[in-house]
Amino acid sequence: MMKRICFFTAGFCALAVTAVAQLGLELIENGDLSKLNAKGWPVGWPQGRQARIENGAQGSRLVLDGPNSGVSFKIPLKIEYGQLKLSMKMKVTDVAIGTDSWQTGRLVMSYHDAKGARVGEWPNVFGMTGTTDWIDCERVYALPTNAAYLQLGPCNLGKTGTVEFRDLSLTVSRMRALTQADAPLPLGAAADPWTVEDA
Repeated sequence: MMKRICFFTAGFCALAVTAVAQLGLELIENGDLSKLNAKGWPVGWPQGRQARIENGAQGSRLVLDGPNSGVSFKIPLKIEYGQLKLSMKMKVTDVAIGTDSWQTGRLVMSYHDAKGARVGEWPNVFGMTGTTDWIDCERVYALPTNAAYLQLGPCNLGKTGTVEFRDLSLTVSRMRALTQADAPLPLGAAADPWTVEDA
């Protein structure tokens, strides 16, 4: 009996340690744009459309020129991920809204299952038009239970203008409970091990 209890406890503790280790895990590689390849593009990033990297006093930034410019990430998700925390800095210059309200400078996001079908609600993303200075953007997103990956992309969907991003970060901020709150009783234990007499 004691061996079974110890085995169960050890397994539960191992799961807990693994979950804690994943809290704060960064899901966007090289989000500060500090590592560039020989062509001046961020290491670990997919190729962009009408996109370039520029350096300045505030560090490197992603610059997207004109409509339909952007970069698209496919970020794998684990079932135990419960929430993600997004943070970034964003700036727009002369961005005019397109035919639809969502056609702005924005960070597009959508969740998909293992077969590629979109799942869950559309995330509340950051979208901007006109001209702004750098704006700090931060938000926490709850994940659908059947989300296998996140499609994420800094882009310009407006008619005109330039959109810029820097210091992109997407981290695991909460783990999902995968087991019931009360663990099953070990084999051979009494049906009601917690009684007034035991207290």
